[in-house]
Amino acid sequence: MATTTQLEGTIMLGPDSGSAVDVSAEVFSLKLIEERSTNTRRPTFANANESERAGAYKAMFEIEFEEDLDLAASAAHKLVRDALRSDDAKLYVSGQLQPGAGQTIYAGTVVVSSVSTGGEVGSELEQSHTWTVDENGITETTSV
Repeated sequence: MATTTQLEGTIMLGPDSGSAVDVSAEVFSLKLIEERSTNTRRPTFANANESERAGAYKAMFEIEFEEDLDLAASAAHKLVRDALRSDDAKLYVSGQLQPGAGQTIYAGTVVVSSVSTGGEVGSELEQSHTWTVDENGITETTSV
């Protein structure tokens, strides 16, 4: 079985897809996480077996990026902070996780629920967040 090592890709952030910018040089990790909750059906007198049923679906992007306290030098941090401070707190995220044509691009709009500024003395400034994709869900397209 062949294994894939994540080496390069293109990560875009912005208020929307039309104004998203490439922040690949600032992003250490981008993961698409998909989950489905379950609902437990309780036993009844007609059927004494407890069972699980599919519940709500949720997609999230987990992102780790470096931070520069000079917002002019840190596009990712500025875009995230600006989204958090906007009325709808939405940020467009897209990731092509392998370079070249014919690769899948995952995209969606997340609701930014947190961002931090600053960090521990003497250490690199970086942060990690997991944000839920909005009601429009994830799109998958192929790079050309």
